[in-house]
Amino acid sequence: MHNIVMPKLGFTMTTGIIQKWFKQEGDIVNRGDKLFEIMTDKVTFEVESFHSGILKEILKKEGEEVPVRETIAYIIGEDEV
Repeated sequence: MHNIVMPKLGFTMTTGIIQKWFKQEGDIVNRGDKLFEIMTDKVTFEVESFHSGILKEILKKEGEEVPVRETIAYIIGEDEV
């Protein structure tokens, strides 16, 4: 299982707001797929997946403000189903 965390995009970034999920729970995710979009005080950024597998659980919903490095979702391998 892989933890998906809120990335830190700059030295001053402490939180980000999840604007949109491009995948939903149960969807297959390939490395490089757009996974979610975040907004900071300076930029809106699309985050790609570093892992392939199945999006097991989304912990943080669209519109939520999340501290950097906090887990927001889990991706599991297809053999972990």
